[in-house]
Amino acid sequence: MATFTDLAFVSDEDLQSVAAEVTLALGVTFQRRESWYMGGNYLLAGGCEGEKISVQRNAEMDEFAEPDYPDALTLVHVEGSRRSEEIEHRLGQTSLTLIRRSTWDEPDRSGAQDCGSQALERKQHGVMRLLRETVRRRRWRDQ
Repeated sequence: MATFTDLAFVSDEDLQSVAAEVTLALGVTFQRRESWYMGGNYLLAGGCEGEKISVQRNAEMDEFAEPDYPDALTLVHVEGSRRSEEIEHRLGQTSLTLIRRSTWDEPDRSGAQDCGSQALERKQHGVMRLLRETVRRRRWRDQ
């Protein structure tokens, strides 16, 4: 079994400043993407071999993506990481504040599956995360 972790961070800095900090701290290269759901332009790094790191505005579908942090301008999500402690340490030295971590176990994927299968598994996990977040936001809004 392998342990994977999702991490969520917030920052009061703008998208480009946070992306620069994450790039320096983790040595990743971001690609610009666009999605109305993700608050317009967002940045994505990673691939089918491991974690996915995204930097986005604190907006999703014209609402706060993290309603408990309305003053936060930018969010960073790290999904499917096997090195969460290292990432927490490195990003803890930036303007980012860790707000959530979730961990799960899966059978070890090293060499057992091709990238397409791994990408499909991560997409399925992302859909489940999206559903959980949508339910959480609706409950928060209904309070």
